[in-house]
Amino acid sequence: MKSFLMPVPQGLSMIEAAALPEAFATAYLNLFIEGGAKAGDTLLMHAGASGLASVIIPMAKAFGLRVITTVLDEEKAASIAHLKADIVVDTSKEDIVDILKREEQNGRPLNLAIDCLGGEKVGECFPYVAYGCRWIMIATLAGEISAINLRTMFMKNIRLIGSTLRSKSPAVKAQILASLVRDVWPKVESGEVRPTIYKVLPLSEVNTAHSLLREGKSVGKVVLT
Repeated sequence: MKSFLMPVPQGLSMIEAAALPEAFATAYLNLFIEGGAKAGDTLLMHAGASGLASVIIPMAKAFGLRVITTVLDEEKAASIAHLKADIVVDTSKEDIVDILKREEQNGRPLNLAIDCLGGEKVGECFPYVAYGCRWIMIATLAGEISAINLRTMFMKNIRLIGSTLRSKSPAVKAQILASLVRDVWPKVESGEVRPTIYKVLPLSEVNTAHSLLREGKSVGKVVLT
């Protein structure tokens, strides 16, 4: 479909361009369409070493958001230093619930979360988010069940939103892609937002590429040529 075509941003190689479409479209959908992100908001983006986080974190920073992210260990924290998240939580040492509680007490509560983990932490975090917080579920890697205090939800006007790009209609997808070119491509061309490429492999090594993703070894995107 012609409406699904986008120009390659100036200054990017085809390998870099290959890392853009789905990750950038997912980032834009959840930050701005579902999440209503605006400058000054505080965002929680889980799984900071993931391919999606490698896009969402710099995109959010480029549009003036403050970003908290989580990683599994010190090595992963060091690997994403270039993304310049404001707070990187090493979950082998710290509890994200404690961090959000501290941030709320310091007058910087969470306005927006893009959550690919789920699990019990969702409900545990809700008491410490801002009024009107949008909590967007995009996957449940840490579990599908969470105990949520419904009173907390309505008293804080929390929006719990389920979101997937692939379930959107072709018309909505085309609108997202057009918005990317209009709003985000200038920031890509200026260098404010760039994809993080972890490894480039030939198509014949597709199984190796899938293994890197499945085992959580990649930091950013894996591109096949």
